[in-house]
Amino acid sequence: MRGVLFRGLQTLPFQSFQSRQKVIKRSLNILRYWLPVVLWMAVISYISSVPGSEFPDLGIVFADKIFHFTEYFILGVLLAKAISATSAGFKTLTRDKVFHIILISVIISLLYGMLDEFHQLFVAERGMDLLDLLSDVSGASIGAALFLYRERKDGGNKGL
Repeated sequence: MRGVLFRGLQTLPFQSFQSRQKVIKRSLNILRYWLPVVLWMAVISYISSVPGSEFPDLGIVFADKIFHFTEYFILGVLLAKAISATSAGFKTLTRDKVFHIILISVIISLLYGMLDEFHQLFVAERGMDLLDLLSDVSGASIGAALFLYRERKDGGNKGL
């Protein structure tokens, strides 16, 4: 019984110091790129929790749509950066991989934007607006696309 237990332990992923370092490095890399995404999503949620009466009137037509676009433009950039940096299959940015990264970024942003708009139903003087969701998706799409265009132009993920 004892021999079986020790033989089973030898197959664990932490067989050597080098493999432990590799797991730690991968974990820190994931944290490095995904923590900004989570923090930015928290900022978006916080801003969505502010009652409508507390927003200043800027006197700009469609100021709220511009603001939504900008919030999700940043989210699109952060998502594209996180996905391309932490997904093994996306290390070399071919045209197909760029499309997939943009698609994944847009889907995540769309789902988060839908959740954000639903959340605003429960905030005083706020409400769900499909044009806000369209601004969110547009911002995320353009943010992810411009980030990946720059990365591809610069020769891959050197800037990450």
